Amino acid sequence: MSQKMPDDDIAPLAGPAFAAAYDAAIADGFNVLEARGDTLVEVSPDGRERVVKRITGPTAATVGERYLICR
Repeated sequence: MSQKMPDDDIAPLAGPAFAAAYDAAIADGFNVLEARGDTLVEVSPDGRERVVKRITGPTAATVGERYLICR
């Protein structure tokens, strides 16, 4: 059984883990998506960028609140 990690210990690990996954995807030849303000941008391994669509900005989550994601 795995031990549960306190939430405060997860945040410092998230940034470096995300950056490593992003770099690995680009190095392996995959396109990645980035949210930049109110825009979703596709970045290709050769550095080209393409605006995919406009998006709403980030939404702060409240501890214990549940969200329904509609597609």
